Amino acid sequence: YSGVSYAVGVLEKQALEKEAGTQASSFTLSEKASSEFTIGHIQKDPSTGEDKFVFGFEDEENKININQTAEEALVRLFENAGGLPEEEAKSLAHATVEWRGRKNEFNGAGFGSPQELLLVSGMNGPLWKKLKDCITVWGDGKVNMNTVSLDTLKALGVSQSLGLRILQYR
Repeated sequence: YSGVSYAVGVLEKQALEKEAGTQASSFTLSEKASSEFTIGHIQKDPSTGEDKFVFGFEDEENKININQTAEEALVRLFENAGGLPEEEAKSLAHATVEWRGRKNEFNGAGFGSPQELLLVSGMNGPLWKKLKDCITVWGDGKVNMNTVSLDTLKALGVSQSLGLRILQYR
């Protein structure tokens, strides 16, 4: 599944590069390594709301880890960020935890990439687009309050006014 994640990232990057008329650089890990990585990620432009490719690292711990999050927190995520009614959110959260559990039995790990959530019964493309900037599969499961976005705070159930106060404080 990490290959799927990599392929999705490459395709998104190429689409943004084509749109922007730029070419992002790939860097070799070492002379002996055959792998490449980019020092960049896709980020939403706050002024336009559109995705753009930016260079730099992204803190994955400013997102909700779907491998670590309790079912109740997933319900809030699906309600607040996804806009699902409570019963649909509960059903999807339960299906997500079941999927994660089956994956753990099979390979000792949960979701291999955030895109794997699309394989869970009840998940669809439009809902995925609402959630993708708030979720991750990396990190220890604790959300970094020093880098968390307002969208992720709202997905966690924090009100807009409290979220703005948190962002202003830091």
